[in-house]
Amino acid sequence: MISVVLEAQWPSDLAARRLWDEIVDASGLGPALRLDWLETAHMCSATETPLHLCVIKDAGETVGYAPFLILRRAWRGLPIRVLTPVALLNQLHGSPLIVRRERALEAEKAIIKHFSDAFSQWDVWEHMCIEETEEIGAFALALEGRRKSFSRTNAVASPFLTLPSSWTELEGSLQARFRTSLRSRERKLRASTDVTLCVRRTSVEVLEGLAAIEDIERESWKQREGLPITHPRHWSFYRNYAAKAASRGALMLCTLEVGGQPIAFDFGVLDGGTYFLLQTSFRESAAETYPGLVLRKLVTERLIELGAREVDFGTGDSEWKSKWTRQQRRHLRYEIFGSTMRSRVLGLIRRSASIVAAFKKQRARAT
Repeated sequence: MISVVLEAQWPSDLAARRLWDEIVDASGLGPALRLDWLETAHMCSATETPLHLCVIKDAGETVGYAPFLILRRAWRGLPIRVLTPVALLNQLHGSPLIVRRERALEAEKAIIKHFSDAFSQWDVWEHMCIEETEEIGAFALALEGRRKSFSRTNAVASPFLTLPSSWTELEGSLQARFRTSLRSRERKLRASTDVTLCVRRTSVEVLEGLAAIEDIERESWKQREGLPITHPRHWSFYRNYAAKAASRGALMLCTLEVGGQPIAFDFGVLDGGTYFLLQTSFRESAAETYPGLVLRKLVTERLIELGAREVDFGTGDSEWKSKWTRQQRRHLRYEIFGSTMRSRVLGLIRRSASIVAAFKKQRARAT
């Protein structure tokens, strides 16, 4: 019999902490569901919102976890309370629920029942799943079983690259024009000066790697057009998480250095055979040498040498990612509406908007 126990703190017991990450590893959920990631995301989220940690048990044995926050937001001037998985504060991909695969349906039914029957403090529950997985089917069935009102929309996809056993094999699979560009850009850069790929992975190398990233970001294109990793909104998380990832040998701070100066970087994690690219950027003054392209090629070569099986490029279908791969993980975003009056109003508005959008789309096709 599956049950849910609500706790207000992260596990402190060593055995419970090990169990958490064992479930993540067994289910292939990736670093964003590990305890070190989630604790850091919560700590650095600039919110004092209490933690709502659902511990999922089967006959007294823990089979999963589901950490949530209740965040206050405004939607079209209407104040709402959003039940948000901690994983969505800084998510890679996958489910925000840490559950053994064989118990997914029962666990999700128990979570939905818990928040439906024993929790009236939220108006909308956010949830995200990878499309075409067992979990998406389990979650949909669990919602329908409780007759919950919800909306489901397509979310941003995550491109990924399956790595072969050699760089030669991967290079041969790339488009001819892109393959030629890779070779010529690297050759031109190496002809002008010394080029080095520095990969910092250990705890003693963390500060040096972070300093190199800060140096690059001070002159990166993101300072003008985007949000650099060193922005206060992000940097606290990445600084703290880097030390934790390095302590278990997962961190990869990769910098492309030309003449001793770092000009491009990856902040990545090698976890369970997959390289998760969390952040990347380059020094704008070096843009004409295509440092990001050369860095990507050298890092990919190194990953193949290390026996990695996949590169996860993170969410977003940027043009540069499409040069490397056409593979994508598609995501579905759920909004589950609660039983409060605000929930009912919001659900009605959402459904009305969907009907209007579908009508306009059909009308446009007809014309």
